[in-house]
Amino acid sequence: MSIVVILSLIIAFYVSWAIGANDVANAMGTSVGSGSLSLRKAVIIASVFEFLGAFFFGGSVAKTIGKEIVIKSAFSQGSFAIGMLSTLLAVGIWMHAATLLGYPVSTTHSVIGGVVGFGLAARGLVGVELGKVAWIALSFIISPLSGLLFSFIIFHLISKLIYQDGGEGVKSRIRHLFPWISTVLVVPPLFYLLSNYKIALILLLPLTLLLSKLFVDRLPVSTRVEDYFKYLQILAA
Repeated sequence: MSIVVILSLIIAFYVSWAIGANDVANAMGTSVGSGSLSLRKAVIIASVFEFLGAFFFGGSVAKTIGKEIVIKSAFSQGSFAIGMLSTLLAVGIWMHAATLLGYPVSTTHSVIGGVVGFGLAARGLVGVELGKVAWIALSFIISPLSGLLFSFIIFHLISKLIYQDGGEGVKSRIRHLFPWISTVLVVPPLFYLLSNYKIALILLLPLTLLLSKLFVDRLPVSTRVEDYFKYLQILAA
């Protein structure tokens, strides 16, 4: 095993730790902050589902970062490996520093910047896929704006559909809508696991609705409205 591979493994563990301390905290912060999950439960859920997400769905993103940001043919195998190693270490140091300072930062932004940085350092502009980088940079602007827009719409929909008149009607409406909201949260990610979307649609939608309905029916009538939203936050997390 070469020294580059050994160093890559060591630095990868360091970067994973830094990501867990910062990026995962970003994702789980809303659930912990609202009291839906304790810190320990959030860590357990994040550990399981971050792994499953990376294992099943991370291939396309890994391909983009590894092959489509810099022009691989412009580098020798050794220089490309050292460049990626440099990117890993740079990301780990930055994520670690941001965590110590209490700044929530994006691992994706950091990795893209690191890869572009080593490409420019090694080969200049000819080593970087400028068109692809431009599209990725555009997504950095679109992402927070999309989050803002969807959060605004969802908040108003929930307020209108569930809290429209207050009183006991609120609990009745949340019990009625809970299976549908659960299905919206659970089914789309599972589509990626099944190549036949029609079968996925036919099987997953009714099954998820049925299980969610059974779950709601088993909850005591005295369950608070806030608790229903806590269960939904756990699904969303």
